[in-house]
Amino acid sequence: MRIMTLNTTLTVSAQVEIEELAELKANGVTSLVCNRPDGESQDQVAFETLSAAAEALGITVVNLPFKSGEQTDAQVQKFADLLDEAQAKSEKVHAYCRTGNRSTCLWSAAA
Repeated sequence: MRIMTLNTTLTVSAQVEIEELAELKANGVTSLVCNRPDGESQDQVAFETLSAAAEALGITVVNLPFKSGEQTDAQVQKFADLLDEAQAKSEKVHAYCRTGNRSTCLWSAAA
């Protein structure tokens, strides 16, 4: 998995696979944010499946899916609040979408 570090609180990547969750956990990730709608491509892991596997490892999962360029103000605010809370607790968040670009754009909008 190619992980891009945006700051001390947030990393982003393309679609996370179930077998990559342990790596995220080992890297200190406590929250996983999905910015990808289910069914966007045939090969993607369903959110419910990935969420259950992440939660079994003790990772909190948040679903904020949107199509590229179509994030809502409410999603931006929820992401900003999540990042603020994680930073206050010195926790790490990992966000993913198809390529990592949507998650990066959401972070930029939330800054």
